[in-house]
Amino acid sequence: MPPIIPKATLARMAYPCRHFKPAKGLPSADSLSESHRMVTLSGLGRPGHPVDARIGWNAGGLLLTVALSGKTAPCRGDSASPWLSDGVTVWIATRPLAGSKRANAYCHLFHLLPVGGGEDRLEPVLLQSVVPRALEDAPRSPSGSVVFRARQTKGGCELGAQFTPASLHGYDPAENARLGFLLRVHDLERGAWMTGADEELPYAEDPQWWDFIDLLPPAGEK
Repeated sequence: MPPIIPKATLARMAYPCRHFKPAKGLPSADSLSESHRMVTLSGLGRPGHPVDARIGWNAGGLLLTVALSGKTAPCRGDSASPWLSDGVTVWIATRPLAGSKRANAYCHLFHLLPVGGGEDRLEPVLLQSVVPRALEDAPRSPSGSVVFRARQTKGGCELGAQFTPASLHGYDPAENARLGFLLRVHDLERGAWMTGADEELPYAEDPQWWDFIDLLPPAGEK
């Protein structure tokens, strides 16, 4: 018999987001070290799990990398239907408010797809969407303010995105080092994995079901 209360409703996690030194070139799966790996209640980050998600930050913004493995078919995607594509959806709140059930202008939603762009729908694509039922939509991120890279691999894909301060309205680590955060990895073969929440919950529109990331100071600083 399934639990009456989903396990993810029992706690909202605060994951450490460690500082990293800027790397040359586009963000990739090896831009962040093992210390930046997210280990979650859903199993992401644990040995043998098909999803390796990592998060870090520096003056250039937030860096997210995701490696998906173990697929038996190539990734599929369509920029017109990101929810029905292989890839990643990420929610980021730069000014999270306790108990808020509706998103505001500081709540951002992005889709990262390894394929689905271009006329043949085979090119990587990054999309910014609005959070459903938001009281106020976040401003559109300026063109080029999110540095995105994706590639298909044998058995999956690797995604990397650096969200610069210009892409995240209200982002200011000196003023607010705790951000709302939720990551959903879409796999058309095996279903979805999330860092928090459960599929039965209205996480897509309700920030109270998102977890947090804490921007930790660089080593040697307090």
